Amino acid sequence: MLRFLLTVLMLTPALAAEVRVPGSNVFYAVSKDAQGHNSSAIFLDELYTDTSKSYLSLRCIGGGYLASLSTKFELFSAGQRSSLDRLYTVTYQVGAARPAKVRTLRAFEVGGQLNRSALTFLDPSANAMIASGLSAGKTMRLNIVPLAGAVLSAPLNYTFPASGFAAAAQAVNGCR
Repeated sequence: MLRFLLTVLMLTPALAAEVRVPGSNVFYAVSKDAQGHNSSAIFLDELYTDTSKSYLSLRCIGGGYLASLSTKFELFSAGQRSSLDRLYTVTYQVGAARPAKVRTLRAFEVGGQLNRSALTFLDPSANAMIASGLSAGKTMRLNIVPLAGAVLSAPLNYTFPASGFAAAAQAVNGCR
């Protein structure tokens, strides 16, 4: 429920109810912004953590996906929001492919409040690879490695099964 509320505040007041894909850890909400553009979102709960505490969201923006990782841990202080790329190295691995680095990390605000337990990936290539891999049924892994000055002292490793993602992507019309 928390991820639904976060998305409602971030995206649009016209967001539909969150729908769970049966037999999966995937949820989606279909919506359009005031200009009629697709502003839907897909959420994947992490495999090994409590439901709704750590999840990956893929939001429809500009005809593509924008990925964000929300964790149950605080990742940065308010004064560090503009230096996330220097605080963490984030890599993603789709299926058996080699891990690749997310190039640009950003923070976001929810209802005017800074969300310090989430990272947004401003890397179109990474976002496209994550979405296409999940659509193809491949498990996605994220590794967050803290660097000097980071709030966290140990790496975080997350696994997101693809089961249900293709159905959710179809329901949100592939962000088109």
